[in-house]
Amino acid sequence: MNHFGSIRTILLPILFFFGILYSFSTVFLFSVMVHYKANWRTVIKNSIFLSIIHFPSTLLGLVILVGTAILAMALPITGVIIFSISTYGVFSLCNRSFRKVERLKGVESVKEQYDGEFLEI
Repeated sequence: MNHFGSIRTILLPILFFFGILYSFSTVFLFSVMVHYKANWRTVIKNSIFLSIIHFPSTLLGLVILVGTAILAMALPITGVIIFSISTYGVFSLCNRSFRKVERLKGVESVKEQYDGEFLEI
């Protein structure tokens, strides 16, 4: 009796789902850590929510990150500058999403939300 096949068919979709969720949240993770003052659980939760709510930005961010990795492997000399350019692109997407969320909440800026603890972006 082959129980490995039945366990595999159950676990593979679950692992695939968590892998997709992990890669989606990775796009927003660092930007949320830098932009908002929160504990690590809130940062992860907000990254997951933002990645789902702003799905087109998430996909574009993943395309940028994957394209950067492919380009860096194909032409290693581009690693000198391509990572900073791609990081700037991903953060620009995240910042646009932050501004949309802040407008919906009625917050003018991060500075106003946290009593001047952060610089206005």
